[in-house]
Amino acid sequence: PSKVPAAPLVPMPPASLAKDQQHSQHPPPQFHQNGQLQFPGANGAHPPPLGGAGGRGMALSGSAPCVELGWTAAPPSGGSSCSSAPAPAVAPTTAPQRTSLSISELLANCGPSTQKSTLRALALAARSEEPEAWEKPFGRVLILVLDSLGQKDAQGVRETALLCLQELVAGQPSFFNDFAEVVASRLFETYRSCTPAETHTAAMVDRTIERLLGVVDATRALEILVPVVSSEAASLLQMAMRILATLLQRMPPQEVLGQLDMVLPGVVAAFSNPDPDVRKAAVFCLVDVYMSLGEQAMPHLVKDLTPSQMKLVTIYIGRQQREREESGQVSSFNGSGAL
Repeated sequence: PSKVPAAPLVPMPPASLAKDQQHSQHPPPQFHQNGQLQFPGANGAHPPPLGGAGGRGMALSGSAPCVELGWTAAPPSGGSSCSSAPAPAVAPTTAPQRTSLSISELLANCGPSTQKSTLRALALAARSEEPEAWEKPFGRVLILVLDSLGQKDAQGVRETALLCLQELVAGQPSFFNDFAEVVASRLFETYRSCTPAETHTAAMVDRTIERLLGVVDATRALEILVPVVSSEAASLLQMAMRILATLLQRMPPQEVLGQLDMVLPGVVAAFSNPDPDVRKAAVFCLVDVYMSLGEQAMPHLVKDLTPSQMKLVTIYIGRQQREREESGQVSSFNGSGAL
């Protein structure tokens, strides 16, 4: 038999070059067509990342472990199980936590095309964020909201701003101690600008004012509202009168008695308004004064009202008393029935 010639001697490459060649056999991770992240290695092998704290789970392929990094670590079709070459570990992702920075980012990214979405996001944050997150950006948020109330021509911006303001009052009431007068003034202005066809917007303003005055001290709320009662036109006057009656119901009788000299002149003047709805609101307000103070209110009412006005107020007082008595009897009956 003929001899097989010996293979020629080839010098071995340096250790560093051999190491580089070894590394070049492992291309970087790639995404498979099914959306999974793959780590192809030499000859189709699938080198795993390091295990431990960096991995979120452990998947077994054959006898070699593969650590999942949020995706399924599957080897390419026809490839072997995981090789021993480690890949860097990736820290697990966590859900982002909203802070004051996120509110600032909303403000920074706000523009004409994103104004409504920004106001809606701020309305959600008013309920979800703690007061500490609002301390720095609240002033800028309030400026944005109040400016948006004046954008009557922008479709839906004014209504979205009212919704945002309602949520801010409900979720972050303490911040309005320093801004109640400014916010109320802008709301009154918005109410005046509503046309007869914009009843939905006017009703939103009404609710917002009522919520705002409900989170500040009652005496301070009266000081905000009484000038409106004394000087406004019929539409706003009717709304102000109704909110005034609500405020008087909140106050202890002695506080109501101490504020009568400030409250009654505007209410009595509204009693003579040409608009019947305003006159009716004034009557209801005077009835609430009597229901709070009882006979202590009579000297003030007799002094300021005409005999015909006093007679009308007396009729409504009697009706209110009967309704309360009937309501109390029904409540007593329900209570006895429950026993």
